[in-house]
Amino acid sequence: MSDERGVVARTKSKAYGFDHRIPLLLLRISSFVAKGNCKGGFYMSIFNKTKTLTLAALFVAIAVVLSFFKVPLTPLIELRFGALPIAAAGALLGPVVGPVVGAVSDILGYMVRPTGPFFPGFTLSAALSGLLYGLMLHRETTLKRVVAAQAIKTVIVNFLLNSLWLSMLYGNAFTAVIAARTVKELVMFPINTMLLVLVLRAVTAVRLTGGEQRAR
Repeated sequence: MSDERGVVARTKSKAYGFDHRIPLLLLRISSFVAKGNCKGGFYMSIFNKTKTLTLAALFVAIAVVLSFFKVPLTPLIELRFGALPIAAAGALLGPVVGPVVGAVSDILGYMVRPTGPFFPGFTLSAALSGLLYGLMLHRETTLKRVVAAQAIKTVIVNFLLNSLWLSMLYGNAFTAVIAARTVKELVMFPINTMLLVLVLRAVTAVRLTGGEQRAR
């Protein structure tokens, strides 16, 4: 969910029943694998896809929950955490899954708690954030890359795009919105970068642990 505004619904939620055939299908697949009929790339492909979907869903859930928490630093500046799981998803799962996590978490955040008029630009911002983090951090998470990724995201998404969305949404002049947000972004950049470094250390540890297990 975007840290810049609440999102208003545009689709109705649907409840999906649990298909009783799924456990039977999983049982048959397990039996098939146990008998040695499924080996090598096919099995690993299924495992990797399942693991990716599970991690993506976990990052979405965390992003939605964290988007509801904020720490006021000044009357006009708040510390928010909703973008951190999107960054972690991009770094760990790559530039394809990262944008999906960003967009889905933004939409689900609305569905759980709508807090303002809907504007699709903010969903685009969340998706673009996941893409940028995925492109910059999926293969390497050095300090230089983390700082560069956060700087690019701050300028393109927070400073430019989100200011544009706010000016369009509320009818304010773009230059006025930019001027009002400049101090906020300058103050928040080092704070967000530090938080991102801490989160990505944990993500890197998970990635390295997974690599060691595969090597064995």
